[in-house]
Amino acid sequence: MSINTWRLEVIDLQWWSRCVFVHRYLNRCRVHKYLNGCLSSRQDPVGEI
Repeated sequence: MSINTWRLEVIDLQWWSRCVFVHRYLNRCRVHKYLNGCLSSRQDPVGEI
């Protein structure tokens, strides 16, 4: 029983860390897209939104 629960905890930790990593990565991409959009809209008025 203890080994199985330990495995589940390890899997849960790996899944959690992976979700956090993906979440941070997506947030970073979103920020970059937002900044790029602001910069491109400043450079030319007719920019893709």
